[in-house]
Amino acid sequence: MNSRCTLTTKPRPSRSISPSSAQTAPDNDSTNTSGDAVDARRPMIAVQAYYLAEARGFTPGSELEDWLAAEAQVDPRCFDRAADAAERRLRQLEEDGT
Repeated sequence: MNSRCTLTTKPRPSRSISPSSAQTAPDNDSTNTSGDAVDARRPMIAVQAYYLAEARGFTPGSELEDWLAAEAQVDPRCFDRAADAAERRLRQLEEDGT
């Protein structure tokens, strides 16, 4: 069962930096667990942080705020879907009698 998160923002052409360079954001993720949703989390946050930085004109000094705002936007989508998938799997296991 695949519970990958989906990014709701359509990719736009970049002007100065790329989303891949935004992936050098803080590495202090204390909520990391296994699963597809969590595996997809970091790149999705990086892309969303890039779009937030783009929206403010890539003005230096707000990178952490962009990253934290992106986490707040991405995490509910990732973890809600992961929790829903886990609940469906648990119900399926209970129905199968295992």
